Amino acid sequence: MAHFFISVNSSSYAVEVYERLGVEPCGPKETKHGISYIPMKRRRAF
Repeated sequence: MAHFFISVNSSSYAVEVYERLGVEPCGPKETKHGISYIPMKRRRAF
């Protein structure tokens, strides 16, 4: 069975939506070029 990850950089407003889709935070809140985001990841298997 192969595994891969889907990753997103979520705004703090969208974290709850991504969590409902099975995506989990995988690090602390970060800011780059004035844009804040929370890295999130979901593992998938085939």
